[in-house]
Amino acid sequence: MIRLGFFSFISSALQLVVPTYGLRLVRRFGTNNVGWFLVLAFASLAFVHLLEPLKAVGAGPTLGVAPDLLCAIASGLLLVGMGHIDTLFSERRQSKEEEEKLQGTWALRVKEQSSSKEELLQDILRYETRVKALQESEAQYRFLFMENPQPMWIVDLRSFQFLAVNRAALRQYGFALQEFMALKPGDLLPAESAAAFLQNIARPCSGSKPGSLWRHYKKDRTLIDVEITAVDLKYRESPARLVLANDISQRRRHELELLETQKMETIGQLAGGAALHFNNLLTVIDGYANLMLHKPQDPQTTEQLKQICAAANRAAGLTRQLLGAGGRHLLHKEVLDLNELIRNRGQMLRRLVGESITLQNALYSNLPPVLADPHLVEHVIVNLVLNARDAMPGGGTLTISTAGLRIVEADARIQHKVEASEFACLSIQDTGCGMTAQIQAHVFEPFFTTRDFGKGTGLGLASVYGAVKQHGGWVEFTSEVGAGTEFRVFIPSAPASAIAAQKQSPPAAPPVRETILLVEPNDRLRGLARFVLDRYGYRVVEADSAPTALLLWEGESVNVDLLLTDLRLPGDLSGRALAERLRTTKAGLKVVYTSDCGPEAEGQVPVLLEGLQFIPKPYNPDKLLQTVQVCLAKNK
Repeated sequence: MIRLGFFSFISSALQLVVPTYGLRLVRRFGTNNVGWFLVLAFASLAFVHLLEPLKAVGAGPTLGVAPDLLCAIASGLLLVGMGHIDTLFSERRQSKEEEEKLQGTWALRVKEQSSSKEELLQDILRYETRVKALQESEAQYRFLFMENPQPMWIVDLRSFQFLAVNRAALRQYGFALQEFMALKPGDLLPAESAAAFLQNIARPCSGSKPGSLWRHYKKDRTLIDVEITAVDLKYRESPARLVLANDISQRRRHELELLETQKMETIGQLAGGAALHFNNLLTVIDGYANLMLHKPQDPQTTEQLKQICAAANRAAGLTRQLLGAGGRHLLHKEVLDLNELIRNRGQMLRRLVGESITLQNALYSNLPPVLADPHLVEHVIVNLVLNARDAMPGGGTLTISTAGLRIVEADARIQHKVEASEFACLSIQDTGCGMTAQIQAHVFEPFFTTRDFGKGTGLGLASVYGAVKQHGGWVEFTSEVGAGTEFRVFIPSAPASAIAAQKQSPPAAPPVRETILLVEPNDRLRGLARFVLDRYGYRVVEADSAPTALLLWEGESVNVDLLLTDLRLPGDLSGRALAERLRTTKAGLKVVYTSDCGPEAEGQVPVLLEGLQFIPKPYNPDKLLQTVQVCLAKNK
C-alpha cells in the first residue's frame, strides 16, 4: 500500500509540474512556437487518465500500481521533452538574437562602409578637382611665362644652368630653344664682365630689384644693353632665379642722342649769341675802315687801314663759324648738284690734301639735287677734308663719295622734323689714325680740338654740324683707332617746285638815287649805313624801331622806294612783320633785310629769301651799296 501511495504521489507531483512548465514555455516562447507540444503533452496526460478505471477493476496490487507508474513515466517524459523544448528554443532564440545582433553589426558595418565609400569618393573627386585646377593653373602660368612679351629666363642657382626660357628671350637673343638651354648665363656676357655677373647671381635676391644694367651678346655676337630684374624662387624643388632681361639699347641710344642734341643746341646758342654782338662791332670797324680807304691817305695809314680791314675780315670769319656752330648761318639756298660741286672743287681739294694723300671720288650717278647754300656746302666739304688730311700725316687715301637715301618711316637719327623723304648723302672717308671714344664724345663741340694750342680754333666740325642741321639734315660718323674715320652728311633733296622755279640772279643795275627807309636799332651801324648811302646820293629816312618807322611812314610813304631793315627789332614787331605791314599800303615797296643771323634763327621759314634781297652782317660799304642797287633795279 505504501508503494502504491508513493507512485501515486510521484505521478500526481509530476502531473502538476507539467502544466506549470508548459505555461512557462508558453510565456517564454509563445503559443505559436510551443503550443503544438503542449497540446500533445496534455493529450498524453488525458490518455493516461483514461486508464484510471483500471485501478478499480484491478485484481491485485500490481495492476493498481501500473497506471500511476505509467502516469509518472509519461509525466517525466513530458517534462524531459519540455526541457528539451526549452533548451532547443532557448538556443534557437539565442541563435536568433546572435544572428540579429550579427545582422545589426553587419548592417552597421555596411552602413559605415557605405558612408566611408561616399567620403572616399568625395575625397577622390576633390583630389581630382584639385589636380585639374593645379594643371590648369600650371598651364596658365606656363602660357604667361612662355608668351610674356618681356624676355625672361630661369637659372638654377646651384649649377648655373638655364631651367627655362620664354619665346621673347629667344627672339631677343636670336637663339633656338635647344641652343639657349645649352648655354650658361656667363656665355651671354663679354669676358670682362662675366665674373661680376656670376657674383651678382650668387647673392640672394628675395625681392624684385630692377636697375641692374649689363651688356649681353646676341647669337650674332652683337652687344645689347640689358636691364636685369630678378627674384629668387623654387623651381622643381631647386633654388632658382627668375630673370627679366629687357633690351634697352634703343632707349639708351635715344636718350644719349637727345642729350647730345640738347648739349649741342645749348653750346650753339651760346656761340651764336657771342657772335651776334661781335658782328655788330666788326661791321662798324670794317665799315669805317673801308670808308677811310676811299679817302686820300699816306701809304703808311693806308697799310694800317688795310691791316684793320684784314683783321676785321678774319674776325668776321670766326664769327661766321660761331654762327654756324649755333645753326645761324645766313642761308642763300639754291638747287645744287653735289656731284658737280665736288668735281668743280677737285683741283682745290687736291691742293689742300697734298701729294702724300690719294684723293679719289665715288659719285652716285642718280644723286638727287639738294636745296642748299653752295658756300656752306663747300665750307662743310673743306672742313671735313682738312680733318681727314690732318688724320693722315704720313699719307693715305681720302675718298669722297655720294649716295641717295630714301626714308619711308621715321628715322631715330633725325632729331627734328623734316619734310623731305629723300636725301643726298655726302661721305668723306680717310684711312688715318681714327678717333678714341673720348674724342668722339666731344667731336662737334665748339672750341674742342686735338691740334696743338694756337693751331686750331675747334670750330670746324662744330660749324659743319650747325650748317648741316640748319639745312634740315644730320651728320653721322664712324671711327676706329688705327682704321680711319668716315663722316656722312645727309642733306634733304630739293623739292620739285624749287627745281622748276630756279631762276638766274639778275645782273647788277647802274646806281639810282631813291629814298630809303633805314630801320636799324644799333646807333653805330645805323650811322655807318646812313653815311654810306648819303655819300652815294641816296635820300635816307632813318628809324631805330618799328613804331618809329611806322610813324615816319605816314608822311614819307609816297617817297620811300626801299625799306632797309634788320630782322631783329626791339618790341613785338619784327623786321619782316614791319615790311609786310608797309607793303599793305604800298605793294611795290622793295625790301632789303639785314641781320647777324639767318632768318631761320628768327623763326622765319627758309623761303623768306626767295625773290628778296638779304645782306648779312658784318658787311662792308661796297656790299651794302651793291645789294641796294640790285634790289632797286629789279622790275624797272
